[in-house]
Amino acid sequence: MKKELDSLEFTGERFVPGAVHGSIELEHLHRYLQASEIAAGKVVLDLASGEGYGSELIAHKALKVIGVDISAEAVAHARKRYAAENLEYMVGSCAEIPLPDASIDMVVSFETIEHHDQHEKMMQEIKRVLRKDGVLLISSPDKYYYSIEPANINPHHVKELYEHEFKQLLEGYYKNITYFGQRVVYGSGIFSESTPTAATGYLLENEKLEKASGILKPVYWIALASDVQLPELPSGVLEQPIADSEITQFWRGLMAERDEKIAHLHNTIASLRDTITGHDGKIAEQQANLKQMLDDQNKVHQNHAIELEKAVGDEQKRNLALASEVSNLRIQLQGIKDSRSWRMTAPLRRIMSMTRVVLLSVSRRILSVYRRLPIGHAAKQGIKNAIFPVFGFGLQRWEPYRQWKVRQEGQHNWPNNNNSRQSVSTSYVPSQLLAAADGVWEWADYGVVKSRIAQAKASRLAQVSPKPLDLIDIAQESLSSAASRVQLPPLVSTPDVSIILPVFNNLKLTLECLLSIAKYSCSDVSYEIIVADDASTDETAQIINSIPNVRLVRNEQNLGFLLNCNRALEHVKGNYVLYLNNDVQVTAGWLSALLNTFVTHPNVGAVGPRFVYPSGHLQEAGVAFRPDGTADMIGLNDDPAKERFSYVRRVDYVSGACLLLPTKLAKQIGGFSEEYLPCYCEDSDLCLSVQQAGYYVYYNPAATIVHHLSKTTGAVDDSFKMRCIYKNLNTLQNKWHDRLEKSIDPKLIAFYLPQFHPMPENDKWWGTGFTEWTNVSKAHPNFVGHYQPRLPADLGYYDLRLSEVMEQQAELARRYGVEGFCFYYYWFDGKRLLDRPIEQMLESGKPDFPFCLCWANENWTRRWDGQDHEVLMAQSHSVEDDTAVILDLIRFFRDQRYIKIDGRPLLLAYRVTLFPDFAQTAARWRTICREQGIGEIYIAMVESFELVHANTHPSEFGCDAAVEFPPQGLAEQKKPSGAVINPNFAGGVADYRDLAVRYSAREAPAYTRFKGVIPGWDNSARRQNNSFCFEHATPGAFQAWLEDAIEETRLQQYGDERLIFVNAWNEWAEGAYLEPDRRFGHTYLEAVKNAFDAARVLKKN
Repeated sequence: MKKELDSLEFTGERFVPGAVHGSIELEHLHRYLQASEIAAGKVVLDLASGEGYGSELIAHKALKVIGVDISAEAVAHARKRYAAENLEYMVGSCAEIPLPDASIDMVVSFETIEHHDQHEKMMQEIKRVLRKDGVLLISSPDKYYYSIEPANINPHHVKELYEHEFKQLLEGYYKNITYFGQRVVYGSGIFSESTPTAATGYLLENEKLEKASGILKPVYWIALASDVQLPELPSGVLEQPIADSEITQFWRGLMAERDEKIAHLHNTIASLRDTITGHDGKIAEQQANLKQMLDDQNKVHQNHAIELEKAVGDEQKRNLALASEVSNLRIQLQGIKDSRSWRMTAPLRRIMSMTRVVLLSVSRRILSVYRRLPIGHAAKQGIKNAIFPVFGFGLQRWEPYRQWKVRQEGQHNWPNNNNSRQSVSTSYVPSQLLAAADGVWEWADYGVVKSRIAQAKASRLAQVSPKPLDLIDIAQESLSSAASRVQLPPLVSTPDVSIILPVFNNLKLTLECLLSIAKYSCSDVSYEIIVADDASTDETAQIINSIPNVRLVRNEQNLGFLLNCNRALEHVKGNYVLYLNNDVQVTAGWLSALLNTFVTHPNVGAVGPRFVYPSGHLQEAGVAFRPDGTADMIGLNDDPAKERFSYVRRVDYVSGACLLLPTKLAKQIGGFSEEYLPCYCEDSDLCLSVQQAGYYVYYNPAATIVHHLSKTTGAVDDSFKMRCIYKNLNTLQNKWHDRLEKSIDPKLIAFYLPQFHPMPENDKWWGTGFTEWTNVSKAHPNFVGHYQPRLPADLGYYDLRLSEVMEQQAELARRYGVEGFCFYYYWFDGKRLLDRPIEQMLESGKPDFPFCLCWANENWTRRWDGQDHEVLMAQSHSVEDDTAVILDLIRFFRDQRYIKIDGRPLLLAYRVTLFPDFAQTAARWRTICREQGIGEIYIAMVESFELVHANTHPSEFGCDAAVEFPPQGLAEQKKPSGAVINPNFAGGVADYRDLAVRYSAREAPAYTRFKGVIPGWDNSARRQNNSFCFEHATPGAFQAWLEDAIEETRLQQYGDERLIFVNAWNEWAEGAYLEPDRRFGHTYLEAVKNAFDAARVLKKN
């Protein structure tokens, strides 16, 4: 049952007296007051009478007023509130007026025509009910001044009309029409008190004065129309005190809000003062404790200082002795150079110089052999440390030598803040007594590592110095002469591509663009050029019209970039449409390359080129969104020739400055959405619409476009630009929020070792009950400050035979932002090992957590290194084995939890180089998966061992992508910082912070490489006397590294390929784990969460 309403709710559009004030109130009341001036003695129809107040106002003078509205609720309200003998309300629409023919003297229709698109039908109905001498008084917002110029979109309006469209509509039905302009103004009025005179309008805006008859820039048009002589309808003013005006009320509201915030801040400050007072006592106590600690440390430092002074004295004596020896040697050297024998041996020295050249060639061959040596990293590092100091004189320009030298020089340049708090003692300190995480020291390296990563990248960027590009420049030539040189191919009925060139003035840029198109577009692609002239005020229309084979589409008034492009889209004849800014110049082969993308790559919806500045610097290699809808131009100001920018790949979007898509798709989407009027973000929205339609957006560097960037909008007021950007960013965020949330953030996948349960083979090889914990628990430190043994915390020494353990691990991972596990899968010629955890998971469906598999396809050895020494279980790769293993893996691919990339199950292969021909293996797997109904699979090769520095394209092995696998390849070994306490220790250490910077700063290749990170490494549990570990591995340094990996992945990858792999979740015997331990607790997991939070919160500097 409906309740009776005393007043209608204000919906944001329909005017309700008393419920809304300001401009809307003035506009509505003024129109009805004006209408009442000519309503005396007439039967009046108020078409779209709304709340009913207008009909009631006219009824004071009219013979009778009939209010018609489409809303039954509004009609019921009006009947109740405005009952009068000469006033009637009824339900009806402007397309079906419920009145007989020729029954009305005057029709009033305000705020109606813009709310529907049946304009012709409305005019016909009004004409039907009017008597022959009847009059129409109607209003319509001017689309340009109401919507376009202020960048205002009214969601209630269906179809607004420009001034010329409104007048054209009325003039098709009435012989006599008078137009009035309406706009709420703040100004001064001067009116005659005796004889009425025409009003003159002045507009003072931005210190410029404009004059016109009547109102300038009217927001609404009001028309008085009839087929007979029109009645006298005076202009007028509806005045309101400034104190009651909309702007005054707005500022009063802001002031009240400010006062409320100030009061709240005062309360907050008072509360904080109380809190601070409470903390003062605690701080005083902590200061006293700290003072005692400092006093104790000062005593230790004083003793060290005495020892250092003695050492310095001894060193100074040695330096003096060396200086004397150097002086003597210089004298002897000069004597040698002055000798006859020195002159006679000059030819021999030339021979030695030639020898250095030969040595360089030989060294390259040695490097090739070196990379293939079947030895560990430590041994290889030892070879470099032995050879480079000896033969460095001949290797100064050799990149491996220079990298080695930089690493040697840079190993000790980290600030010594004692952040690790490992020990100041020279005696053995067990791990239980090393400082535990306290919320301070374990994060101290975050800032310095993040800064060093940024410095390394900035230094590399500063070295970019491309050659400026040779562009077409018609500066010394007349525009007409330049236009005569534009030689375009003849137009065809259905070209391959229609090029839309939106222009507004800037004729010089347009001609230079056309000349470049004519010069660099090959004949193998047919095209037409549509120059969409947005009411240019220079010679654009005249000169462009003189160029043969160019189609000119000209607007009568300036519509802005978006509407100009949409209007031009209606004239397109090509199979593909290309939006191209006129402030660009194309280069050789550009159009063929863009069009060929639709042939060579799957599911292409749109494609854009590589944009460069005239200076030669890269402008963008595609664009990447941030979760809030803002975006980054990929590779801005970098070297466009770098490998990472030199291959075709999918991107979030490409700039509308050069954007190619199928015409059918462009029209299906509707071109650029008018939600973004007048401009900005429309190309972002278009690319998102392409993706929503089921297609991808590609970047193709084979097409290079030189772009001046916003040169055509340089004259536009900055405040207008920012207003449009702000409004449209909000529109983009609201419209695409879900898609941006789901697809922009990279996903972190953790490698997972299943060797935490007994199995018969390990019982046989290592003793009954052996698991990974056996090694972990017996490790001990090799040097002072060495963190061993590693003791688990929350989950203890777990047994993976218990399914609830994996559920607890999954819950812990999910809580901190790890989004999947990559389980190592062990298969040896039909024999599976360590498979119980994943088999239980597959059978039970628990935990409900994403996963994928990595075939650890190396030999199982007693030395845990996968080499050919002391093999316990060997691999036997064959055609039969390829078939058997993929059929076994397919069971997992069918699981709904299995991680997929674009619907393709993700499979990692640990060492593809151990296969006879992995490309054939991969092809065989793909065929079997298709035959088994899996469809296509996604194969990624792990870049381990010999692949770390090779930059071998995955396609050479039949793979889709590669996976970084730190710490391999970029660690620089050194001596431990603490005294060695294990007399049998022959291993090495490295600085984790160096590793983080090197992996972060390394150049990305010309293929998809998933970034890898590692929280630390220490394999002492497996190789006590010959182990390798990292010092200064802390959650802070790890977070800095992970933050960079997240940012690089967001920029370089797309969609499901935004993956990062962490080595590892639980490699306890290698010191590579995120799981909580007794020293660091949850801090490494907190670093993961912090890094992903930072990626969303922090903006680029």
